[in-house]
Amino acid sequence: MNIKEIIAGSHLALRLEKQAIALDKDNPDACKNNSAS
Repeated sequence: MNIKEIIAGSHLALRLEKQAIALDKDNPDACKNNSAS
């Protein structure tokens, strides 16, 4: 694995993390429902 791949992978991970955080803010009830079921 070269440095460019590592950087690209970390960028993708950060983007997915931001998306997940944004979704949590949009509907906080979703997390509660998932943990309850």
